[in-house]
Amino acid sequence: MVVSTSLVEMYFKYGNLSGLVYLFDEISERDVVLWTAMVTGFSQNGLVYEALEFFARMVREGIRPNGITLSSVLSACSKLMVVNLGKSVHGFSIRNDVFKDDVVLKTAFVDMYAKCRNLDYGIRIFDGMKEKSSVSWNVIITGCANNGSNDDMLQLFKEMIWSSRERPKSSILASVLQVCGGTTDLLHGREVHGHIVRRSCSSISDTLLENNALIDMYAKSGDFDSAVTLFKSVTNKNVVTWTTMIMGYGMHGLSREALQLFDEMTKFGIRPDSITFIALLSACSHGKLVEEGKKFYLSMQRDYNIDPEMKHFGCMVDLYGRAGLLEEAHNFIESMPVEPTEFIWAALLSSCRIYKNLDLGEKAAIEALILNQHTLVTNIRRFRTTEGSE
Repeated sequence: MVVSTSLVEMYFKYGNLSGLVYLFDEISERDVVLWTAMVTGFSQNGLVYEALEFFARMVREGIRPNGITLSSVLSACSKLMVVNLGKSVHGFSIRNDVFKDDVVLKTAFVDMYAKCRNLDYGIRIFDGMKEKSSVSWNVIITGCANNGSNDDMLQLFKEMIWSSRERPKSSILASVLQVCGGTTDLLHGREVHGHIVRRSCSSISDTLLENNALIDMYAKSGDFDSAVTLFKSVTNKNVVTWTTMIMGYGMHGLSREALQLFDEMTKFGIRPDSITFIALLSACSHGKLVEEGKKFYLSMQRDYNIDPEMKHFGCMVDLYGRAGLLEEAHNFIESMPVEPTEFIWAALLSSCRIYKNLDLGEKAAIEALILNQHTLVTNIRRFRTTEGSE
């Protein structure tokens, strides 16, 4: 049986799946390990329907799945967003006493519920776990972040630090800092900073990720001096570090300083990316630096081969609009290579209100309303489709 399982794993490893099901059906004795290898292999290779089909076969043939089997099934449920099937697996695991003390399986349920937008179920399972691993903590905190449950996220993060010996991953720290910055929660942000300073970091890349997140948090929370001080102390700055600081300068109305920082960045040989140009165009917009903004918009395509995206278009409309160049903003929208979104028209509408251009403002309002209705209908249809699949 060990040989058969190894053979199945080899088929999955090298992507030779055409004869795999035939091979499996030819094996006379199939135990839970072999069935699990099939379910797990299909799930890990993105063949989620096949994974669920083999799980159903397994149950029909009276093979009792183990925690690894069910974890793979839950991964498939998450990818398909079929929470009702996940709930059925939950009930199955409880009835068959698989769920009881399996930390890995319970963590998989937390992950599934969070990814399927049923975070309350995930938190309930997590709270009931007598033993929690570092993976368990990271899964629930990430789940809260992805579901926009910021209060739960901050509370769980505090519990993780003060009530357990587990150390949060750098990505978790970055997510928590992002929430603190978004809510201008400077007190919690400083607490996280203190935790980062007290603990020893595992690698240079982790340190950089955390420093970038701290700079962003301080800039958004209003303590810009701390952001500048921290930025200057970072010795291994990458494009994210520079871009975050450029964004911070623009956010605080220091548009010229933002552009000077970009010049300094290029002198160090750091190549800007798409987000860097969003930061630059946003800084130009806030400072009404129209000519500079136009140069950056052309430069991103000509000098760096970066195709503009909707956010870049939005920055340009905002740039013209804030400067009172409403016809230029309208002409820019009309010349866009893609259909403008409602937010593009809303940006123009906002400028029309400021400069009291009623005719153009009415056109922008109508266009935004039409697109908003289309988005609403699309979302309703998508919701009905999702509900029908559960």
